[in-house]
Amino acid sequence: MMVIFRAILVVALLAGICTAGEKPELKDGKEKTSYSVGYQVGGDFKRQGVELDPDLLVKGIQDAAGGAEPRISPQEMRKTLVELKKKVEADERKERKEKAAKTLAEGEAFLAANGKKEGVVTLPSGLQYKVLAEGTGRAPGAVDNVTVHYRGTLVDGTEF
Repeated sequence: MMVIFRAILVVALLAGICTAGEKPELKDGKEKTSYSVGYQVGGDFKRQGVELDPDLLVKGIQDAAGGAEPRISPQEMRKTLVELKKKVEADERKERKEKAAKTLAEGEAFLAANGKKEGVVTLPSGLQYKVLAEGTGRAPGAVDNVTVHYRGTLVDGTEF
């Protein structure tokens, strides 16, 4: 959330705003930077599901950059931004919780199916393994160094 507030501050300082619908050529570094920061900020808000009025966003930037009096009190701005932060954080928590529940269910289903496959051993801890090729030679002692060749996979088959 702080990244967004910093980005808005940068946009306000740069104040290189293009009106919607126009596609003027961006001639110099200042124009390209201004547009890029604005585009990034807009994309960040969109990804977070925050609906903004672009005209009022631009007006706020122009007012701040021009030293104009704000349309609402600083206290009201703080209150509004705190509410926005709480909403974004709540939405992110909800999304993480839903993703965690889905991942847990997928993991449990994978382990249940994998445990039934031939040669798979499930330990009391839940760890599952399958010996692909038995080792040869003597068993290592407590102070011996060994080399282990293994292949680990995630539930989606991604190897690590």
